[in-house]
Amino acid sequence: MDARNKELIYDLGEAGAAALKEAGRISPREQRTSGAWWHQYLTSISTAQIELATIERDDLNYIPQSKILERADVPLRFRTRHGDLIPDALFGLEYILDKQPLYRFFALEADRATEPISSKDQSRKSLKKMFQQYNEWIGDGRYKEHLNLTAPLLLLFVSTTKERMMSAMKVARAFPELPVFFGVRGGDGRCEEALGFVGS
Repeated sequence: MDARNKELIYDLGEAGAAALKEAGRISPREQRTSGAWWHQYLTSISTAQIELATIERDDLNYIPQSKILERADVPLRFRTRHGDLIPDALFGLEYILDKQPLYRFFALEADRATEPISSKDQSRKSLKKMFQQYNEWIGDGRYKEHLNLTAPLLLLFVSTTKERMMSAMKVARAFPELPVFFGVRGGDGRCEEALGFVGS
């Protein structure tokens, strides 16, 4: 808080990012999410909560985006018939079951209801267009070649209100081959409710 009781946010600047890269603390494959700070916050708090939960368990390991992209030697950008797709984040989980590793990967979309449900303008971002892109990339299995993966990939869609989430679920039902898990995260960053799963 400053002297006027306004919230102050300390963000990573260019000099700080350069210092972290020089120290080897940031991978060259690391890419910050685009858009407003609150969108970046929603993305970061969602992945951080998952990663912190894995630290408390011996049978679960978090695989960061940088490791996935380094292994596949690709950027965080994938071409689809509906335009380039750039997930807000990408991560994986390694499950240890009977001493054998099993894997599942996730593409995260952090939604703050700043885009329309659909749009006649094909160049404009919308929920429908986003699900079309993910349906091609995940539902059609194209991610396997892009990321050099054989394990399943799931879309994790996080929004800030239940109403927006219900609208997104209605749109996603038009793409039955696309596996999507929906959750609501409150303004304080806490996961309020897991609303369910749509798709195969």
